[in-house]
Amino acid sequence: MSSHQIHFTKPNTPAMELPEGTPLAEGMDSAASPIPFGCKDGRCGTCLVWVEALDGALPQPNDHERDVLDIYAPGQSAARLACQLTLTCSIRIDSDRW
Repeated sequence: MSSHQIHFTKPNTPAMELPEGTPLAEGMDSAASPIPFGCKDGRCGTCLVWVEALDGALPQPNDHERDVLDIYAPGQSAARLACQLTLTCSIRIDSDRW
């Protein structure tokens, strides 16, 4: 099974490595995540992050996530809900935005 790196733009926040296909909320929660999580089912927007794919493509948001993103981050193509994102490539999370 392959794994992917999660990098953060915030200084002194170490990179993490998670297996491919891991829902970000599950993997980050078990690894003492620097991302705050609330409901974990895509309603509250607490885990809103700005993500850049580094070596591949991320899955597109499903309809539910897209509806929530339209409320909390309208027009922001890099915005995702960490609780809804499944890791398919290495990513960089702009940790200066939360």
